[in-house]
Amino acid sequence: MDIFQVNDLANSQTIYYVPDTTTQTDGVALGIPNTAWNVGILTDAQNQLILNQQAYLTQQADRFSVAISSIDANGYQVWSSCDLTLEQPNTSKTYHVFNSIDGTYTEATGLDAANALFVQMQQTFLTWYNMSSVITLTTLPTVPKKSKGVVV
Repeated sequence: MDIFQVNDLANSQTIYYVPDTTTQTDGVALGIPNTAWNVGILTDAQNQLILNQQAYLTQQADRFSVAISSIDANGYQVWSSCDLTLEQPNTSKTYHVFNSIDGTYTEATGLDAANALFVQMQQTFLTWYNMSSVITLTTLPTVPKKSKGVVV
């Protein structure tokens, strides 16, 4: 039996696609907080994943910044924030795309290269947050154990 798990960080939940209503009932009975149980197949889970990725990237858009650099009249390099969707096609401008996972900027020359790098940074972000693919389980997930607080 395959159970397909899709993480939905935009809504703080995990969505499971199970093969039948019996498995759905068993899943709901586990009482795992912030879960949704749907009868469906891998295609349903993949479609849900795409929606979840888009929603999370939109929600976290402020983590993806791009700067363009130029040399000012005094010979200093100046970075300015830019929106790649508003840039004119070019092969010579230098862009700096922020990687929110490691806190660094990566340089790209030209708009096509900057757009490709931007998409790559988003994919790295989704992978880091375990939202890059559907997770296939062969059994129902286990109920997380409640942690016991330590009194000091």
